[in-house]
Amino acid sequence: MTFSRPLLTLFLAAMSFSVPVTANEQYNQGSEFAKGIKGQEQSAISGFDPAGSLPSYTNAPSESGYYGGVTNTSTDLTSQGNAALNQSDAGKAITESILNTPSDNKPSMDAPFISVGTDAWDNAESVTDGSFDGCVEQEVTSTEYTNHVCSRDTRVDQYCARTATIEGDWVGSTYDYPVTIPHSAIRYAISGSDVTFSFTAPVSGTMRYAKLHFNRNRNWTHYPTSISFLNSFYPEFKSTGAYPLPGATGMNVVAGATYTGTMRSNHSTGSAASYLYRYFTEGDYYTYTVEATITVNDQTFSPKIVWRESCPFDKAEGALTGSQCTEPGGNRTIYVEGKPYTMYSDCWAYKDSYLTQSQSEGSCSQYINDPACTVANRQCAYELDGFCLHENLTYSCEHKTTGSGVMCGGTFFCKDGSCAQAEAGKNNAFQKAVSELAAVAAAGKDVAELNGADVRAFTGKAQFCKKFAAGFSNCCKDSGWGQDIGLASCSSEEKALGEARQRKLTIDIGEFCSKKVLGVCVEKKRSYCVFDSKLAQIVQQQGRQWQLGVGFGGASSPDCRGITVEQLQAINFDNLDFSNFYEDLQNGSTVPEDNALLQRVQQQISGWALRCGIRSPHRASQQASVARQWGWMLPAMLMLAMPVSAAISAPERNEPQGWQWYNEPQDNTEPQAPAPKQKSASELKKAYQQATQEALDNAILNSSPDNFARFMRWQNFWTERAGKFSQSAKSAMLKYPELDYNLKYSHYNGTVKEQLSMDKQKEQAAIAKLASQYGIFFFYRGQMPLDNLAGSIIANFAKDNNISIIPVSVDGVLNPALPTSRLDAGQRQRMGIKFFPAIFLVDPKQHTYRPLAYGFITPDDLSRQFLNVATGFKGEF
Repeated sequence: MTFSRPLLTLFLAAMSFSVPVTANEQYNQGSEFAKGIKGQEQSAISGFDPAGSLPSYTNAPSESGYYGGVTNTSTDLTSQGNAALNQSDAGKAITESILNTPSDNKPSMDAPFISVGTDAWDNAESVTDGSFDGCVEQEVTSTEYTNHVCSRDTRVDQYCARTATIEGDWVGSTYDYPVTIPHSAIRYAISGSDVTFSFTAPVSGTMRYAKLHFNRNRNWTHYPTSISFLNSFYPEFKSTGAYPLPGATGMNVVAGATYTGTMRSNHSTGSAASYLYRYFTEGDYYTYTVEATITVNDQTFSPKIVWRESCPFDKAEGALTGSQCTEPGGNRTIYVEGKPYTMYSDCWAYKDSYLTQSQSEGSCSQYINDPACTVANRQCAYELDGFCLHENLTYSCEHKTTGSGVMCGGTFFCKDGSCAQAEAGKNNAFQKAVSELAAVAAAGKDVAELNGADVRAFTGKAQFCKKFAAGFSNCCKDSGWGQDIGLASCSSEEKALGEARQRKLTIDIGEFCSKKVLGVCVEKKRSYCVFDSKLAQIVQQQGRQWQLGVGFGGASSPDCRGITVEQLQAINFDNLDFSNFYEDLQNGSTVPEDNALLQRVQQQISGWALRCGIRSPHRASQQASVARQWGWMLPAMLMLAMPVSAAISAPERNEPQGWQWYNEPQDNTEPQAPAPKQKSASELKKAYQQATQEALDNAILNSSPDNFARFMRWQNFWTERAGKFSQSAKSAMLKYPELDYNLKYSHYNGTVKEQLSMDKQKEQAAIAKLASQYGIFFFYRGQMPLDNLAGSIIANFAKDNNISIIPVSVDGVLNPALPTSRLDAGQRQRMGIKFFPAIFLVDPKQHTYRPLAYGFITPDDLSRQFLNVATGFKGEF
């Protein structure tokens, strides 16, 4: 239907006459109502019945029992508050939120849903300070929450346990054991014509010497002859005396064993043996006493503290971040063969923390840094050895859309129609719609170019990057490509993969050990599926994996196949987050926000009204207000408004197709060409990058084999340049060996042991050098367990390295482990020490001092600190 300009003008004029009449009638009615209630305010206040007007009103609430008046004692609300916290629904909700909210997901005070409340709090006084006139400019706000997905590496902390036990060794020793065998312990017997005498050895060992004492108390005619005993022989014993036994020297004896000697009487009659036997066994006529010294071999138990470590991983993969004592120090006792042995240790068990993987921002940096975004969901993407290495996060971001109006007497008046968009709660819906259309179009193009039964869209390619287990090189970094010298060993394919990750074209699949030496993993790899566009990555990850649950295979053999037509039909595109693709839209062309579209419609309609003869700006704004109220139809309205305007009076324009139709006409006047200028390498790189991005955007938005081939030529150009850069780096190390970091500090796994040994020698040399000139002042707080633990470490370190130490207690409490401690007598203040524990090097000759370390420190770190101080913190890089 077509309207003539006079008819339209007449219609608008009728509208302009009808509005003032309605306004006057409303004013008269309001005025008469105000006169009728004048003077009734006092009676309204005095006769006000709160119970009849306020729901659930009571003049004696239960909370009034907590206040007993000014003269009564106060009521303790602590126990009642704790009861309410534990039993009430609100308290349980608060407790559950505190316990279940991760430490890195605390809401920011700058978040819109918090700042709205704090702003109302801050401005509340303006309502009650007398300046309020009943009407106030106000914005109507609608809050919309959008979900965005991203992924990142997680922080992986692993732990080693060190446990101390008391053990020991048996240490061999010898001592001389004097032995005396009295006559009463010697056994006598008759054996034919001989008389035997024997004794039992009390100990085991080697005889050093022995004597046989003979005592002849009666001068009988019979006396011993042919005495043979302990490898020694005497022809006769006629008189009392001590007879050495030289044959016993060096003889080994065993405790409990019997050693026997023989003798005969000097008479040869048949009864001679019995006479001699009777003289030794009856009374004390004849007696023998054995005297000997036996060297006894003994073993003494020597106790010691033995530390054992249990690590479920290779410590070379991580960095030590801290140690925690899990079993406090003190004395412990063990019993060996019933004998107690007591040892002291500062700590009997430690838990050592190692950082084996740092947390990265991955593709989540924009949401991490946005105070309006909080983590709504997190899920481990893949794990290795029981540790989650990569996680997928869903961020919930708050967006506010506002419209302006006036609040008078409890009624809100929208001034210009912009409130409709706020009520609709749509924020930049145009980008979302375009992204969905582009995804469907791209999938259709993929399918159209394939023939055969197995038709798939968005096919990817599996690629890998390596991570050396020793931590010296990581070709799977999230950022820093082209800037980190440590990436020189990465291949051109890995560098290209790094660029693809930065451009958000990849999906992390997993991590696995790719090389082992003697059963130890020395190289790990990560696998990725790499896609040609962000649209493909979004549809594959969020559609295929997250919605349909179709995975990408194992880490060592990724499955990056395309999506079937049936799977495409099953994906709900409304639930996909195209935020990453918005960047490409904005870089390729100026995509307007909804507010910009709203302003464009207003300008179009206002211009159209003026061209139709409507001169009143107020009437034009009324027309624009109508457009704002129908903000949900903005794209369609704008597309309709432009042809109408063009049909009336606009010059002819050939608008480009697609979503670039809203761009303003460009000035085609070519500026005068400047004089040719040689571009720098940085300018060339920037121009090449812009050309590459333009080729990619053109290949995505205007898909064709030629456009894709143009992009791939740029992609191959960068890959080739990266490869040449890597090869030139290797060549440069041969031409300029002084630049090779490996010559100064080897980073190969096979040299780690030797490198650490050389580092230790340097540290010991630095300690010896400083120890010859300096002593140590150790300032500590005796009431702080961590200070006391550090004190024990410092004391042992000083003892092992022959360094003089003076411990100083700054709080008056002495550490028993530091018996030479002194109380602070003003040294802390004169030296300006504010942090504890503190270790200072002091030169007693020059009366100078310098800080060495603050806080708790391990012996290894203290050794390195000595080296840093000795070399002026030059380091070796």
